[in-house]
Amino acid sequence: MYYKVSRTAIENPEGLSAYELYKRIEAGEKLKGEHPLFNELWHPEAYRNGIIKQLGWIFDFRPFFKLYLVKFKHYGWMEVYAPNKGFIRANASTPSHILKIVEMSE
Repeated sequence: MYYKVSRTAIENPEGLSAYELYKRIEAGEKLKGEHPLFNELWHPEAYRNGIIKQLGWIFDFRPFFKLYLVKFKHYGWMEVYAPNKGFIRANASTPSHILKIVEMSE
């Protein structure tokens, strides 16, 4: 799901990288490996919550992702939305600090 959250947002989100990624995933493309929009260092909210904010628009990728419980060496347990466990490690700023990843069932 994506929606406009600001009066000053651009009118049409079609030129945004998050929109293009959303449409590809919606069409059935699988996310694998490192992806710059979900990098923990530069986009921590997207990495943890599966939500990308761009130019007054919010793109919610959670319907396509699973919920994982991730144990970090220095931070303890954290909930992370991701398509798979490998995606979590590939986009982490320090993958060696991830001690355990558990998929949460509904």
